[in-house]
Amino acid sequence: MVISYIQPLLLLLASVLVFFLPALYSGTVDFKYCNGIGYPSINITRVTITPGSFADARIFGFTEKTLDAGLITAAVKDGDAHFAIGYYDLCACSDCPILANTNFSLFLFQIIVYRDEYERDEKISVTWTKSMTDATELMCVYFELPDSTSAVSA
Repeated sequence: MVISYIQPLLLLLASVLVFFLPALYSGTVDFKYCNGIGYPSINITRVTITPGSFADARIFGFTEKTLDAGLITAAVKDGDAHFAIGYYDLCACSDCPILANTNFSLFLFQIIVYRDEYERDEKISVTWTKSMTDATELMCVYFELPDSTSAVSA
């Protein structure tokens, strides 16, 4: 009789671990502002990455302005060149509107990363512009992805 209770419990525990395991491997990474000095109304405080072929990134920050729209672009940064690998609507990756003088987080899901296709000195950049037609840069950061050895293997 004891075995009949243990098996479903173990199955439930395994299901929970598989679902939440990637979140346990996310880590804070060092980042830099693309312009080297920061941006007047948006301050980024932390970037976390869940490594893998489809990396998830979360960018935490503070804004002095209310923001209700924007385009977030993830790109491979090679020197001064940027090669887009993902586009996100602000309201799809954060609660909208982001009110003035509040903390926020942007969740960029499944950034497709093919490590073999870029060199060690290339980085991932995340740029926040007003819209697809207005390229006014509100914020841009870049960072290296965690080493692939720390990625969760499937």
